[in-house]
Amino acid sequence: MSPVLARKTKRHHLTHAMRHPRLLALIACLTVSTACGDSSGPSDHGLPFFSATVGLTSWRPDTAIAWLYGSDSDTMLVIGAGRSVSISQIETITLFVHHFGAPGRFALADTTSAAFGGFSVYDLSGPLFDPVFQYWTQSPGSGTLTVTGLTQNDSLVTGRFSFEAATIPDSVPHRRVSGQFRLRYQFQQVFTPARLPTP
Repeated sequence: MSPVLARKTKRHHLTHAMRHPRLLALIACLTVSTACGDSSGPSDHGLPFFSATVGLTSWRPDTAIAWLYGSDSDTMLVIGAGRSVSISQIETITLFVHHFGAPGRFALADTTSAAFGGFSVYDLSGPLFDPVFQYWTQSPGSGTLTVTGLTQNDSLVTGRFSFEAATIPDSVPHRRVSGQFRLRYQFQQVFTPARLPTP
């Protein structure tokens, strides 16, 4: 395991939220909305960026961020980007990799798999922060995320992605999403409260 991920404590497990893709997408969306691919991917040096296309249209986010959530049982990489479409609507692209230990190529499949991706549209005008549309990768051939670099000194993660996503249950149209990124990541240790022995 890389030194970046070595900061862990004993016998802690992921919280329920880390296993719930809809909640994670919401967290990513909230953070993104409030936070001020070529063949080899971007280099590990330079300014952070996130660029994508949705279908044939260029998709430029207002902001993007990456997290590493760590526990003894799992370290999860989450990459999220979002942009305002209007005063009442935002779009997000989110990528998840469970059991992340080092750069590599990850097959994107359904939301119960180790790696998956999504494209979501959220309505901000109502009382609830609910998605209007959510498109998730589904089959094992839905796409790939390639993490080409992870640096400890400047906390940068670099890579590229490409996937096709559909609503659940599947309907048309699907969303084809691709892009690349060089982002600063934040490491978040995950703690689970210890259970007290029963008398």
